[in-house]
Amino acid sequence: MHSDTNGKSPKTANTMHTQGMKWYKYQMYFSLPVGALHIVFMGILHIAGAFYEMPEFILGYIHSPHAELRSLDVAYGLSCFILAAYGIHIAVSLSKFKKKAPEHLHQELIISVAISLVYEVTASLILGESMFDFSVILTTIAEIILLIIDVIYFHKRLYLFVN
Repeated sequence: MHSDTNGKSPKTANTMHTQGMKWYKYQMYFSLPVGALHIVFMGILHIAGAFYEMPEFILGYIHSPHAELRSLDVAYGLSCFILAAYGIHIAVSLSKFKKKAPEHLHQELIISVAISLVYEVTASLILGESMFDFSVILTTIAEIILLIIDVIYFHKRLYLFVN
C-alpha cells in the first residue's frame, strides 16, 4: 500500500480524492456538532419558558390558561435534547464510516422537520391561532433541500460506508 492513502486501499483513496469529501467533512465536523449545540440551546429555552421573548408575567399569563402549551414546550425541549444526542451519534458514525451513518443522517433531518411541524401545529391548536410564520416555512424548505442534497451526495458514496 502507498503511504499517501492513509491506510485505505489505493483504489478507495483515489476514488475518495476524485469524488471529494468536503460535504462529508462539513457535516461531520461542523453541521452536526454545531446543530446539536443549537438544538440543546433551543431545548433549554423551551423548557425554561424563555423561548418567548416576553416578560415573565406575560409568559405566565399565556401559560396559565394554556397549561397544555407549557407541557408542549417541555416535551419539545426534551425532544431537542434527544435529537442533539442523535446528531452527535451520527457525526461519530460518519467519522467511522459506519454503514448506516448516511441513512441515520437522513432520518435525523426528517425527524427534525417532523418535530418542528408537530410543535407548530399543536401550538396553533392550543392557542387557537396559527403559529406558522415565514421563518418556520423557510426553515422547513431549507431542511428539505438539505435532505435532498444529502441523499444525492451520500448515495454516490455509499460504498465507503462499510463498517
